[in-house]
Amino acid sequence: MKDMDGQKTENKSLKWVANWINACTDNGIKPWQFDFKRLYLDDSYSAKDQHAPLEEGDYPNLHLWLKYKFTKELDKKSPNISDLVDNYSAFEVDKAAFPIYVALGWQKSVNDQINGDTVNSLGTTFTQLLSVSNTQFSMENTERWQQLVGDIPNLKSKLQQWGTGEYDQELDQIASFQFATENGGKVKHGDNEIAVMKELERFAALTSSIGNFMVFPSWMNQGRGIGNIHDYWDLALRDMRNFWMEISGDDTFWQDYLNKYYMHEFTYGNGEVVELWSGHLTGPRAYPTNQADIAEYFFNANRIIENRGKKMVCELVKIILEQHDEDIQLNEGAKKLIDAG
Repeated sequence: MKDMDGQKTENKSLKWVANWINACTDNGIKPWQFDFKRLYLDDSYSAKDQHAPLEEGDYPNLHLWLKYKFTKELDKKSPNISDLVDNYSAFEVDKAAFPIYVALGWQKSVNDQINGDTVNSLGTTFTQLLSVSNTQFSMENTERWQQLVGDIPNLKSKLQQWGTGEYDQELDQIASFQFATENGGKVKHGDNEIAVMKELERFAALTSSIGNFMVFPSWMNQGRGIGNIHDYWDLALRDMRNFWMEISGDDTFWQDYLNKYYMHEFTYGNGEVVELWSGHLTGPRAYPTNQADIAEYFFNANRIIENRGKKMVCELVKIILEQHDEDIQLNEGAKKLIDAG
């Protein structure tokens, strides 16, 4: 039986989730595409700049990610959920989805040892694309930086500058680096169907959407960022599956995990893990090593994140409708999302 505080948190969480879904549908936003970084903006639910066709060199999602990650321009103390529990501030975007975790039965309290986190990181891959060391593009990136600024800048400082400045002045320079120009040539000549800058811009928003959120014990989250995984979720899932299969002797526990956390999109029908790019699970490096790997990573991650997010939204709508609570209502557009997954 739930205690009163637990029931109160659950009810407030469901109401917040219903209001969030309603706000998305009222503004023409698909909830599974909603960028939770926008909760730190005054106009959180404006459909502008979210997954709309863009002019060449226009990267509003990437600019917002840089602003969130490398500057102090966003107010991270009150992301539209400060009234959910007393004295709660979500300083990280994946913690701001706390009401969703409660509604899905993943988390009970903000004080739990299990907390929200981002499954597939943008920063891990993005910094590699512009780095001058230990990447396939080191020589070309060195030359490009010297052309742009006359020297090799501190990358973190440069990303901070791009985040604070007007993105339409300098952010389009990213498309002039080797990973993007090489990909552009491949796309133009029909050797690659995936336009990497388009997928990168989409991922800059989807990396902070519900389909890319999960809950972990803090020690597990820290472990994913080091070793041979480096925040690539297919590598983490592969190791988890191998470990659990060896202990249990069958896939019962694995299937329970996939079901509870809507992870089937990251696996094939037989439960084996989907590679985020060809050869990733068997290759020697965690990072993508060429433009084809990079484009495939962003494309596959975007597809999986969206599909998982649809299933999560479908379940959230179902949960809310089953409450029959007059204080927790969905609009007609939101109700239709029960078939989204």
